[in-house]
Amino acid sequence: MTVLLGTERLEALSAIRLSVRTVETTSPTRQRSANQQSAQALGARIVGEAEDLDVSASKTTPSIGQS
Repeated sequence: MTVLLGTERLEALSAIRLSVRTVETTSPTRQRSANQQSAQALGARIVGEAEDLDVSASKTTPSIGQS
């Protein structure tokens, strides 16, 4: 998670990363929850999320969506 300073309220970008996705995969949900908890502890608001699931980081960049 990246926290941006210089605003009235801290803003954060949540990053979810997983190299190999399977039916049993729970890691993205756990990562999202951990990022939300970290943002809350810092008093930050998550303003977006970059998600990179089942894609090699060396072959592409994360897709970015709004939360």
